[in-house]
Amino acid sequence: MVILSPNISQQDASISLASVGRLRTFLSGADRSLVFFAGAGASTAGNTGMPSTPNLLQWILLDALKRVVEFEIEGSDLAGAITDISDSIGFEITLNDLWQTCREATILLYRSLAEYEQRCTPNQVHSLLAYWLTTGGIVLTTNYDCLIEREC
Repeated sequence: MVILSPNISQQDASISLASVGRLRTFLSGADRSLVFFAGAGASTAGNTGMPSTPNLLQWILLDALKRVVEFEIEGSDLAGAITDISDSIGFEITLNDLWQTCREATILLYRSLAEYEQRCTPNQVHSLLAYWLTTGGIVLTTNYDCLIEREC
């Protein structure tokens, strides 16, 4: 049974298989009481291409802005302000503020996120969690991306 993605390095595969070995009784036994909780580390590690939340927020805010404003954003005061904002506020706060003030901007933000995510690839963590889901296991996630779902 292969539960790791074929797209990972040999070193990552070796480390992951050792971890899976320790969990094997939970993964293959009749008791399905193990619940995986996945946070941002699942997507920012293992060569997925998914950046940290502040970097992702910066990218999608700039991308959404570029869709509606025709001027050079790079190097401008606005780009610096977006970088500062991305480092100091969270994704949820940004979404809530945009939803309250400009619902069209929220749609652009999600479109930018979806396009960015298409360039990313699931890693061994996503493969394991996808396998767990397909065998009746439970996974709770706070991730913004759909890499687990794509791996399923």
